[in-house]
Amino acid sequence: MVKLKIFLCVFLLCMGPLSAFGVSLKDRVEVLEQRVVDFERLQQEQSKAVDRRLKKAEKKAEQLLKGYRGFFDELESFRDDLRQIGGTSEEVEHGKRQLSLQFAELERKLEAQGVEIFELKELIKAQEKAPSLSSAEADKQFAVGMKHFKKKRWTKAQVALLKLAGQTDNPKVASEALYYGSFAAVIQKKWAVSNPGFSDLISLYPKSRRVLDARWQLASGLIAQGKTSAGKTQLKLLSKQKTNKKLARKAKAKLKQLK
Repeated sequence: MVKLKIFLCVFLLCMGPLSAFGVSLKDRVEVLEQRVVDFERLQQEQSKAVDRRLKKAEKKAEQLLKGYRGFFDELESFRDDLRQIGGTSEEVEHGKRQLSLQFAELERKLEAQGVEIFELKELIKAQEKAPSLSSAEADKQFAVGMKHFKKKRWTKAQVALLKLAGQTDNPKVASEALYYGSFAAVIQKKWAVSNPGFSDLISLYPKSRRVLDARWQLASGLIAQGKTSAGKTQLKLLSKQKTNKKLARKAKAKLKQLK
């Protein structure tokens, strides 16, 4: 800092008198000194900002590395299971069972985290596009659908009620329409229609009186489709709820049968 001040003084003296500019030599030196101070402060601020960014980047890198370590641990475990296939007959069978369990768990996670979210998004898109019925028209359409249901015209009931569920803003009418429309599909063993319907009811109308029954029907439908792992997940949720103890016992009994 001292050397810089001396240099500035010599430089200004060599430039000759500054009276023509109305600024004294002392004033110019003070201005330049302040500039130096400003530059030093700016440098410190920039350094702190860089440090903050580096720490943030290090934290992200650490999180990524942690995730990668977990992934490679799983991969190494998988490789160990594969190596067992080359052993004795008993070891081969054990390895196969381990792999089957891992794949079943992966399937369960994919179904729980991927398929249901995708179906929910598709339902929301469909509802946004569909015109909303008036309250009176919704009640009228529901009465028509339920008439088909009571007369056991299952296909007509299914189509009418599930269509209504996507056209009304009334949560009570929509949840009832979803339940009975999906149940009509169950009677016809149309699991590809009933399962998404019951799933939508559970996701969109969690306060509906039909939620627990819908979950039981969804569990049964998933098992009927061969998606036993996903069906068990629904049964476990039912077995833990306290609202309907009879249904909870029924779910526990079904889980024992599936073991």
